[in-house]
Amino acid sequence: MKQAVLLLAHGAPDSLDQIDEYLLNVRGGRPLPPPVVEEIRHRYALIGGRSPLLDLTRREAQALQDLLALPVYIGMRNWSPYIRDTIVKLAADGISHAVAICMAPQYSNMSVGFYFRRTREALDQTGAAIDISWVESFHQHPLLIAAFADRLRTLVDGLQPPLETPQPHPEGPPPQPGSLRPQIDGLQPQPGSLQPQLDGLRPQIEGLRSPLETPQPPLDGRRLPVLFTAHSLPEKVLASGDPYDAEVHATAAGVARELGLAHWDFAYQSQGLTEEKWLGPTVESRLDAFCAEGIKDVVLAPIGFVCDHVEILYDVDILFRNYAAQRGITLHRPESLNDSPLFIRALAEVARERLR
Repeated sequence: MKQAVLLLAHGAPDSLDQIDEYLLNVRGGRPLPPPVVEEIRHRYALIGGRSPLLDLTRREAQALQDLLALPVYIGMRNWSPYIRDTIVKLAADGISHAVAICMAPQYSNMSVGFYFRRTREALDQTGAAIDISWVESFHQHPLLIAAFADRLRTLVDGLQPPLETPQPHPEGPPPQPGSLRPQIDGLQPQPGSLQPQLDGLRPQIEGLRSPLETPQPPLDGRRLPVLFTAHSLPEKVLASGDPYDAEVHATAAGVARELGLAHWDFAYQSQGLTEEKWLGPTVESRLDAFCAEGIKDVVLAPIGFVCDHVEILYDVDILFRNYAAQRGITLHRPESLNDSPLFIRALAEVARERLR
């Protein structure tokens, strides 16, 4: 039996000229209003004209292939290499069993389930005799949690205040307790001195102190609030008992527990540009709440995404960062998993559990 791993991902256009066709693929052929298309084109332009998603997924596939010593293929739902084309290639290469892993750790029938349906359609259309083992979810896999925690730990540790090193006294060792008392006693104000006048001026002097002279506490990454995020879905997903909402919260809680976080929250990001209701709370609403509390630094940690894509590079790094700055908040984001060795090990373990 010849086996392989099939990584399923969203797909992304290679240039701004491909945005229209790409969006038609995403929407199943239903066009979006022209202003919405132009807004999405503008967002891609701001991140360099294309998404790095395919390049990063190829790096992940190569790292996973090296670890498993098995061929690893990539199939994209909305752009090349399309899932159907990849199924044709698997069949031509003589693959008889494949483990399909969607590059989204939490299951929803509207996301991961859709990828699986597209894969089954491709099998039916091509007649490929490939047995597929499906990885529906790995949202609480210990190595996935460890990978997210590792990225977040690296960020917050980099925000730790520097350790204070005792400085030598410029004129020898520091004075011992009580050693200066005779000199201090000798400087007490004498009758007729200017001390009463100085005491009377003290309130005015203190009032003239510059705010810049007030020492600011150093930034301590371990004390900052952490806002975990995942991609929003239409609210109607909850009516069918879909596990997505529970699974994204479980992933966030697992990472918080791994790091011992005391102050963390959760929000949904990247709501669609449609009229229907989407899952919340929104990131913007949580940033407003942080602002009302007087919080000046927030860590935003996406745990529903494993690669840099437009939802990270635009929504977080541009949109949310600007929104936070307008409210006096500095937004910090950990590096995405991308080809993190811990994440690749998580994928390898998930695949091994289903290989024969």
